[in-house]
Amino acid sequence: MCTAVSLRPPAAPGIIVSRHRHDELVEALAPTFLQFRVGGPFDKATQMGPLAMSCQRDQVLGYIEKGTAEGATPATGGGRPAHLEKGWFVEPTVVGNVDNSSTIAQEEVLGPVLHGRGPDGLRHRVTRQPWASTDTGCHSRHVASRDS
Repeated sequence: MCTAVSLRPPAAPGIIVSRHRHDELVEALAPTFLQFRVGGPFDKATQMGPLAMSCQRDQVLGYIEKGTAEGATPATGGGRPAHLEKGWFVEPTVVGNVDNSSTIAQEEVLGPVLHGRGPDGLRHRVTRQPWASTDTGCHSRHVASRDS
């Protein structure tokens, strides 16, 4: 069993971007993610260390694989860093073309994975999130109505 704690809402949305700007944003983020220095916690040059547990690493890599199988497109990362054969490391990963119904969009990925979604409309994306209740969430309705 793998247990990890998160402080963000369940099924956090990643980046929601209009369809016509989606590719541009994903392509702009990929080089930034490539620049992160992944390494051990005692290396002063390290910007991102390992995950907490081996099972967490396996889950994150599994989400990336499943997302790809469900049609998402990895822009960068998606595996273990080549220079780190040992440890619970995952490359900083940017995944694009994520469908809102896919596993990677519906479940929280506790790792260095940022996914971008090209919405059919902001109303569709905001109101389908478990944390954005449209029955009581006036802000969600207001934001969603601007993209109608």
